[in-house]
Amino acid sequence: MTRFQFLVPVDGSDNSINAAKHAVELASKYGAEISSIFVVDKYKYRISDIFDIVNKAGEEYVAQVRKMAQDKGVTVKSAKVLSGSPVDQIVNEAKAMDANLIVIAAIGGTSSTTSPIGFIANRVMRHTPSHILLVRHTDNNEQYKQILIATDGSADAKYGAQYAMSIARRYNAKVYACNIINTKDRIIDRHVTTLEEAGKGKL
Repeated sequence: MTRFQFLVPVDGSDNSINAAKHAVELASKYGAEISSIFVVDKYKYRISDIFDIVNKAGEEYVAQVRKMAQDKGVTVKSAKVLSGSPVDQIVNEAKAMDANLIVIAAIGGTSSTTSPIGFIANRVMRHTPSHILLVRHTDNNEQYKQILIATDGSADAKYGAQYAMSIARRYNAKVYACNIINTKDRIIDRHVTTLEEAGKGKL
């Protein structure tokens, strides 16, 4: 039986380490394997000495993720440092390993704390076909006790609902759903798959 594959990009920030913790916890629930990567931005670190320092730091970060996983009994398929464009490398790695899920910090170490979603997470989300879990660092890190599903009846919304229901089952979480109707648009009758039906997906 093929196991779920989770890709966990880290950048050493508190946010990314928190995302890695979520990835390991989720992987333990699904029996998934994880792969962790750190990308040295070769366009940002062009001086060889600085590049080497960042590269070494990256090795420590992915080793930290490996230890987190081992402590939880989660299999680590790979933990490596790459160089290039962080967005391109994350997207390419997800494609190469056929990742079921990318778990990434919503805001990384290089993004403004005022941004709802950081540059790298935003770009990865727009360019990968893999599912993405954006993780935020909050004071309350209790695991998935309440889940809100926003749906518009689209195919992507249906997949999102299926995954949300799958997570809810594993964490015994309460599920809430909402659909926002834009009253400025003309409403056209359409069939919207119910959340109960979407929740029948076996993940």
